Amino acid sequence: MAEGSNTETEAAALAPLLKDKYISLVTSARHLPRAVTYFEDLGIKVLPIPVEHLATKKIQFKLGWPSARSLRKSEKAIHEYLGLIYQKFIR
Repeated sequence: MAEGSNTETEAAALAPLLKDKYISLVTSARHLPRAVTYFEDLGIKVLPIPVEHLATKKIQFKLGWPSARSLRKSEKAIHEYLGLIYQKFIR
């Protein structure tokens, strides 16, 4: 059986087992749009279930150095935006 090392290759490895199935795809809310596209491109119908929402209702603007948590959120966002660019224009 094939193995995957990222979402794209994992979807491809699972595709033969999931052909003609309707699956629930549970993943981080920030990652869900890209993950759904990989599975749907392989003909797998997906019910997206987002988890790990990082947004909060309380937004505070202040001047100063960014916190480690804010930097980590920015890194995750940049990772997903670059992944979407790769998925849309490069692969």
